[in-house]
Amino acid sequence: MSEAGRLPVFETVKLTLRWSKTICLRHWRLLLVYAAIFIAGHFFILYVSKLFIELDLKYNVMSPLATNIITVSTFVLNIIISLLLLFSLAILTQHEIWRGPCRLDAQTLGRGPGRILGYAFDSLAIAFMALFGLLLGLGVVVAIFTLAFGGKPGLGGVLLFIAMPIVVLLTIAMTLRLSLRLPSRAIGQPVRWRDVWRMGRGNTWRLLAANLLIVGVSLLLSVASLTLIVLPTMTLPITMVQMVGLPGFGLAPSLLTIALSILIFFGLALISQIQAIIGYALLSVAYAQLKPLPEGPATGAAEA
Repeated sequence: MSEAGRLPVFETVKLTLRWSKTICLRHWRLLLVYAAIFIAGHFFILYVSKLFIELDLKYNVMSPLATNIITVSTFVLNIIISLLLLFSLAILTQHEIWRGPCRLDAQTLGRGPGRILGYAFDSLAIAFMALFGLLLGLGVVVAIFTLAFGGKPGLGGVLLFIAMPIVVLLTIAMTLRLSLRLPSRAIGQPVRWRDVWRMGRGNTWRLLAANLLIVGVSLLLSVASLTLIVLPTMTLPITMVQMVGLPGFGLAPSLLTIALSILIFFGLALISQIQAIIGYALLSVAYAQLKPLPEGPATGAAEA
């Protein structure tokens, strides 16, 4: 553990990036497969929508309500599959940081769906608490502004403009403290919420600082991907709607254009997988710094 129980911000960020690089290189085939599944799921939704729209236009056999229900159902199914893939990638990342090299098997994911469903439940619970805290905080700020200044612009408006970003940062900081539970869930030893909250005591702003630095790295990856992948091909119709040729959205482009566009979407999906690994690695490294195993956090493998 770090001296005086303090989270070393820059060391945490360095370990996070080192681990992320190690995991991406070790599981690059899995990342390619996940990116392909992600893209295929989106195309599946659009092709299903196209099929039922064309059937309705040609035979007028389906009501708009039935078409919308089918489209929404496929969309929800795709979201569920995408989230399960994301959670499995998160468990793999955080499990490997604690236990060393691993594979996407029963030893990592647990026997049965319990571990991944538990991880999903915790993630959704954290998201709900974050949303509730954000709405509550913003509501309190707006109420105070309205009561104190009557909702009039001027000094009150300036104070409101300053207070809202502070509420957002506080919500992110509290969410990060709660998210320290996720690495323990990934290794099958979930820590109680109360203990997780205590674990981050005195390190809230350090967690936030480390997260902001990691977000900066993710933004750089996004800028690089846009510069290297999207901008050189701005003349391509790179919307999936155009690619499948939905009625009312123009003619479908040529096969060559479709192939190039798919490569663009694939590259962007791959970047998003890497960004997810970096984010989940940060939580696991921070958890290791604040509550290490008896032998200490597994930093040696990251240096390999």
